Amino acid sequence: MKAPLMAIGGFANQVSRKLRQEDPNRKKLEIVVQETARLESMVKQMLDFGRPLEIQPTEISLNELVMKTVKVAEPVARKSGVELKTDLEPSLPLLLLDGPRIEQVILNLVTNAVQASPAGEHVLVRTHLESDEVLLEVADRGCGIMEEHRDNVFHPFFSTKKAGTGLGLGIVKKIVEAHGGDVSFQSNPEKGVTFSVRLPS
Repeated sequence: MKAPLMAIGGFANQVSRKLRQEDPNRKKLEIVVQETARLESMVKQMLDFGRPLEIQPTEISLNELVMKTVKVAEPVARKSGVELKTDLEPSLPLLLLDGPRIEQVILNLVTNAVQASPAGEHVLVRTHLESDEVLLEVADRGCGIMEEHRDNVFHPFFSTKKAGTGLGLGIVKKIVEAHGGDVSFQSNPEKGVTFSVRLPS
């Protein structure tokens, strides 16, 4: 699937660039390019989920990964009218982590939290030390997770959204467990949900 999608997107993009800005067909081709890119992303997620996961850990700061990933997510959050906040424990030890993989974990959790939160609310990303573990938490201010969906949240291809593959949280779980950690969620006292990632320190 990946090769024909790349061909469709590439050729549609080439034709689009040759059309005048005011040509109505240009807008149609731009939609073709955008939707093809979305399909490519879905295929990549399915391939990533299906492959055996090999991590390449190095000694790294979790807080730095959080700040870097939050910066990447800020434009999408801003577009949704959601503010991203951080509360990072300054005394966290360096951890043996696969940086790009953990960035993917953070980005998936933050993106889900932004999508769950209505405009005018905020998403909080927090880190702190708890005994011999480091805890990463992402809290949203949405409507929460329905009771009948709670057992399926981390199952592959389960989603309550109209778009997407339902693999985001499954990939999060796979990456976290490959690091010897675990991921869970709980309802917040007022509203919304907090996803918690525990990593060995």
